[in-house]
Amino acid sequence: MLPQILDGILLPLVNQYFKNHCLYFLSTPAKVLGSGGHSSNKEKEMIASVLLTAVKLFSRTDAPAVVNCLHILSRSLDARTVMKSGPEIVKAILRQFFESAADDIEKMVENLKLGKVSSKTQVKGVSQNINYTTNALLPVLTSLFDHIAQHQFGDDVICEQRPALGECLAHLAAAMPVAFLEPALNEFNSFSVYTTKTPRERTILGLPNQVEELCTDIPELDVLMKEIHDLSESGARYTEMPHVIEITLPMLCNYLPRWWERGLENFPEQEGQLCTAVTSEQLNQLLGSIMKIVVNNLGIDEASWMKRLAGW
Repeated sequence: MLPQILDGILLPLVNQYFKNHCLYFLSTPAKVLGSGGHSSNKEKEMIASVLLTAVKLFSRTDAPAVVNCLHILSRSLDARTVMKSGPEIVKAILRQFFESAADDIEKMVENLKLGKVSSKTQVKGVSQNINYTTNALLPVLTSLFDHIAQHQFGDDVICEQRPALGECLAHLAAAMPVAFLEPALNEFNSFSVYTTKTPRERTILGLPNQVEELCTDIPELDVLMKEIHDLSESGARYTEMPHVIEITLPMLCNYLPRWWERGLENFPEQEGQLCTAVTSEQLNQLLGSIMKIVVNNLGIDEASWMKRLAGW
């Protein structure tokens, strides 16, 4: 009886309420987005608490009604106000959400690597993890990150949750079926929507004509490698590049090995037909840069990031 009440009454009610009042919860005294005024800081904290409670309550659930509810709640979150004035317990729960998301994505990647995807051999826990991660977690994360980018909440969220976000992004990089840092070679990727769907289908989905136009804010691989190399050579300390150490490096530590395994050095017979150009030279370059960054930061009292980096 409870699931029917939840799906038929409570969730639709929550969805409609927050959909109708989304701009109210995002508005501030300095920037009112609609005609209904603005919410107080306490109300904004309530949104964060409701969202994170719902995520925890419906963890491992991929029911469409639940996923839709989480989408709507995430788009009502004023992350800037919550991170600046919210209580520590809310920030801690948000950090726990990203850490749990990273764990779930990591488990999914491991299950896929071990070939535990056949419906005949799939145990219940494995099936649940894969279904939840692909049908609920990844779409909700995408919606949340899109919302954060749209309202320019990135600096506020990332500064507070940098390690958890870095871990989450690193596991996402390991799970992605496309070499998203190498768009110039995307035409050779059999999993990309730009090769599996017609121009008309892509238009219906609201996608731009070229893959390079899809995520213009994502730097390409060569740009990221040069940035890390230059920083390591400059002798910069952690405080001058925390985003590189906590976010970019973990992502590349997963991205490079994954795509090197699928690159030219392992499939020379497919030269000119591969969706990645990652080489062992780039792997060695990244390792060298990491070692220099560590040396540059020796003697720092608090360097928990070194332990985290060693895990990648």
